[in-house]
Amino acid sequence: MRKIFYNSKEVKISDVISISGINVTVTDELIADNPYNFSVLTTTYLKCHNILGMANENWYTINKIYKAEPINTSTINIADNINSQHEWDLNGNIFNYFQVSTKKEYEKQQLLEEAKKKYPIGTMVKCLMDSEIFEIKNYNCDSAYSALEHGDIWFNGGDVRVYNNNKWAEIVKPLFTTKDGKDIYDEETYLYACPSEDHNIYFPWENFEHRKYRVRLLNTKKWNFFSTKETREKWINEQYSVLFITKDNEKIRKGQSYYLINSSFDIIKKGPKDSQYGSPYPCKAFSSIEAAQKYVSSFIDKTLIDYEKELYDMSKKFIWIKACEPKLFYYKILNMIAEDLGRGNFYIFKNKIVMALASEPEITAIGFKTRATAERAKEILGDEIKYFNLPI
Repeated sequence: MRKIFYNSKEVKISDVISISGINVTVTDELIADNPYNFSVLTTTYLKCHNILGMANENWYTINKIYKAEPINTSTINIADNINSQHEWDLNGNIFNYFQVSTKKEYEKQQLLEEAKKKYPIGTMVKCLMDSEIFEIKNYNCDSAYSALEHGDIWFNGGDVRVYNNNKWAEIVKPLFTTKDGKDIYDEETYLYACPSEDHNIYFPWENFEHRKYRVRLLNTKKWNFFSTKETREKWINEQYSVLFITKDNEKIRKGQSYYLINSSFDIIKKGPKDSQYGSPYPCKAFSSIEAAQKYVSSFIDKTLIDYEKELYDMSKKFIWIKACEPKLFYYKILNMIAEDLGRGNFYIFKNKIVMALASEPEITAIGFKTRATAERAKEILGDEIKYFNLPI
């Protein structure tokens, strides 16, 4: 804004005024030739340095530059933080609160404010320096004002250039959002993945090993992505409950194939739809055909000595049981054989050894040599003979 005053009276270019009784037209040349009679007032820029004692301390912000428009030769209007105008007397205490600044500094400030509006905290942008994608975390940059001398604005402490010579950094949209709610912007990001249900014609667990993948390698429509291993496992557990644990200690979930070994040592593959019926008892289940084949190979060659060694590996106390109560020792071996065969268990009930699952269970009496050995056997076997009466 520009205002012209002739002897304190406001005039405009092309107005006709009287100077020394002569009518003349106001022009820039006339003003220049009569500097003592004309006052030309223009927009000025003032930087607030103090708010204490103002009529309203919320009007202005310290270190912020404001535009001041002339009213007359002794009064100006300064817009506040919400663009309301307040009159200030140039002959009063205005300079207790403001100091003179420049249009250039004001424009720098406006450009920075525009940048902050354009890039709210949390915005993802492609840096103008190297095209790397950054999240705007703060507007800190010690050299922000001086950098503008070179046409730059930097945020994140000077790590991200968002403005350069009238060019703004591109705001980046996420490629997709992971199952646990994390926006992904870069194809090079490593994430934990598992197949989606349309990964194959069955269910997502067929021959799949949970792994961490680079996004660009995979079709996001066929995969579920997670930002952490923990969130992936939590989602899996919620969506696909564990139906049972295989002999090789793997979890079988809804929609997952597995392999059974029957009492004839045949390996039978069960499809994804079969697993919904629960545990495959009394057969033995394995997560892979390799594990099933390994088990069959090891069992076919198994001897009584192998079973005895297994017991000794469990506890050296079985050496005492074999010596003092051999019937109980071989009762344990019977259970191990029954388990391997998938034919149920032998168990002790009211002084008898009983084979479960037989149409007419064979019941055999078991006795102990002495009460002392009976008590010792009970101590070693624990819950297995918890309810067992111990006759001598």
